Amino acid sequence: MKKTILILLFSAFVYNTFATPPLPPIGKRWVLNEDYSDEFNGTSLDNFKWYDYHPTWKGRSPGLFMASQVKVADGYLSIKGEKMTKDTVVNGETYNIKCGAVISKKQTAFFGYYECRLKASKTSLSTTFWFSNRNKFNGPKGCGDKYSQEWDIQECIGRAGNFQGSWFSAGMHSNAHYWYTDCSSVNTDNRAPEVRFESNELASANFNTYGGWWKDENTASYYFNNGTEKSHSFYNAISPKPFPNPMGMNLVCETYPYPWIELPTDAELSDPQKNTCYYDWVRAYTLVDAAEVINKNLVANGDLETGDLTNWSKWGTPGPTVVSDPEKCLLWKVCCSHNWTRSSGVSSYFKTKYQLQTKLLCKSNNWEYYFWFEIKFNFSCCCKCRSYW
Repeated sequence: MKKTILILLFSAFVYNTFATPPLPPIGKRWVLNEDYSDEFNGTSLDNFKWYDYHPTWKGRSPGLFMASQVKVADGYLSIKGEKMTKDTVVNGETYNIKCGAVISKKQTAFFGYYECRLKASKTSLSTTFWFSNRNKFNGPKGCGDKYSQEWDIQECIGRAGNFQGSWFSAGMHSNAHYWYTDCSSVNTDNRAPEVRFESNELASANFNTYGGWWKDENTASYYFNNGTEKSHSFYNAISPKPFPNPMGMNLVCETYPYPWIELPTDAELSDPQKNTCYYDWVRAYTLVDAAEVINKNLVANGDLETGDLTNWSKWGTPGPTVVSDPEKCLLWKVCCSHNWTRSSGVSSYFKTKYQLQTKLLCKSNNWEYYFWFEIKFNFSCCCKCRSYW
């Protein structure tokens, strides 16, 4: 029985406890939606999944989206803002700041939970995580009216200043827009009440996790660093179900309009310690029935069921050992000897091939040891653990 308990500790909790979806409704569970999930652990952007530009928008003048500003390295997606050496005119608009956009190629993101861990640049350029339609749909009145959706989980800048939107530099700011063109071709931006999470720390000071649960055509909930949920209803005065269509995901660094937010200075745009925003990962989850069978691709001996360290490497003194009684276990460091690939990845409770994490509590005499095992896609050493006592 105690052997079984140890296995359950490894298998039932294999997910990242620092960034998890909220509890699903009774009878449902979350599974990873890989179309909108990326750990950014490679050396280039996954061009099967992302554009390194916006296919329908050049950027808000004077900030121009340029593929040269997008980079994947060291486990992060980064977008750098820089000053151009000379003005560039595109379709009659003048641009002089290099910005960047990473846009999902698919536009099928629908009801589900979406989260991103990011750190803003230390400038007044934006760092954002949001969704939108790239086309308009026929409106509810049938008179030639049109509409589109925009869902902003997080929009922020990285520094404060003497301008109206200085408060955008800290915390989490979530909005939902119902963009509507009426029968007279008048365009309006119809917004839900903003959801805001306050923070005393600038968005550029550290990485934070921003999550949004698009629940149905009318409602969404938001989570700042996996904290208490806040919710709002979408604007529904024009349509009783204002958000019925799938959208695409956007990770964007852009300029905001002055005087709401001032433009970045030339000095901060030339400073590599300030001019870059970083995305650690994005993840998406979809609800399925709890009893639905998901194809599994578990690594052999992933929960040490063989009683030994097959497929694991070890180091340290005395090194790890496999025991049948978790109250007597003594573990130091364990590292998977396998390099995960997409074809031979692992599946967990959330069917993820990306970063996994599990906590194991071991007791020995009067000591309690907590071990966190981490697995990260495409890392040569994909498991590590640390202990607390």
